[in-house]
Amino acid sequence: MNVARRHVLFICTGNTCRSPLAEVIARDMWADRADVSSAGSLAGEGAAASGNAIRVAAELGLDLTEFRTSPLSEADEPDLVFAMEPSHVTAVRRAFPHLPENAVRLLDPAGIDDPIDEPLDVYRQVAVQITTALEAIELT
Repeated sequence: MNVARRHVLFICTGNTCRSPLAEVIARDMWADRADVSSAGSLAGEGAAASGNAIRVAAELGLDLTEFRTSPLSEADEPDLVFAMEPSHVTAVRRAFPHLPENAVRLLDPAGIDDPIDEPLDVYRQVAVQITTALEAIELT
């Protein structure tokens, strides 16, 4: 039986650190189950991922060098959204008001702090937090 692929969207603020990392990690983990993208609640269009996000992705064997930011307003309609902070949940509910309540949630109930302008080790910690949260999710 052929199961439909889900579109999973990751949201952060600028779409340069957390959501790009979540996107490439989830794409790798869920390659056979989901189409994955990311956007930012306040992102412009076309900027590169942060240098430290690119470095941490490379350490994980993943590539963010061609990644470009996308604003939430330009995102394709998702089936499921994982946000980094409560403010992102609010932004997604405004952008996609008809999505069911359970289709928009925090990736980690504790939230995932923005590592922008932080040292590489903070980005590594964020990547571990994202990976741990993704491993606990069952996509059906």
